[in-house]
Amino acid sequence: MNRPQPRRLAGASPLTALMQIPPAPVERVTLTVPEAAQLLGISRNEAYLAVQRGELPARRIGRRILIPRVALERWLAETVPRRRC
Repeated sequence: MNRPQPRRLAGASPLTALMQIPPAPVERVTLTVPEAAQLLGISRNEAYLAVQRGELPARRIGRRILIPRVALERWLAETVPRRRC
């Protein structure tokens, strides 16, 4: 990834130049329940119910419910669709 080079101002210190570089975007490792619901193609309410039933892997931090991306991906890989005969 190419980061923009700082533009040196006349007489500016290297630290000042570094402070002008915008921070690199950070990929979040967790999803909110509505974000997970959108990815799964289910309603927000159904996603909250699935968390409550223990069907979706989730962690509570304070009042927030977060779903780790890795756990969701693992859960999806392990979930085998049932075949109707």
